[in-house]
This record gives sequence, structure tokens and C-alpha cells, in this order.
Amino acid sequence: MIGVVDLLLQLLTWAILADVILSWLMYANVVKWSPWHPVPRTLNRITSPILDPIRKLMPPWRYGLDFSPLVALLVIQIVRQVLWRL
Repeated sequence: MIGVVDLLLQLLTWAILADVILSWLMYANVVKWSPWHPVPRTLNRITSPILDPIRKLMPPWRYGLDFSPLVALLVIQIVRQVLWRL
């Protein structure tokens, strides 16, 4: 059971990282997808339940820097460490 939860947390980690990288590429016009393209939309659907509550607690900093993915990744890693110690 712990292995399944750990796998889901790993997949969530990769989804958050992919969402962050894709948002940078879209912002820099390297990838010219609209936010309604299936790839960013799917990533947003996966990551927003985790990131949105953090964004409410931590609004973006100067120039729109959003640290919610970093906080989410740290929390996920802490949860994974706790799970493996059970």
C-alpha cells in the first residue's frame, strides 16, 4: 500500500515539474500553445488541487514569481519520507 501511495506522489511530483517547465516555455514563447491546449490543460487539472490552496496562502511575489510548486514539492518529499519510515 505504501508503494502505491509513493508511486502516486512521484507521479504528482513529475506532473508539477512538467507544469512548471511548460509554463516557463509558454511564457517565453518557446512553445506556442494556448492554455486550452490538452497538454497544459491536463497538467493544470492534475496540479491545481495541490497548488491552489498553497497559492491562497502564499500569493505570487514580485514579477509574478509563484513559489507554490516549490512548497508543494517540499511537502510531497516530506510525506514520502514519513511514509517510508512507517
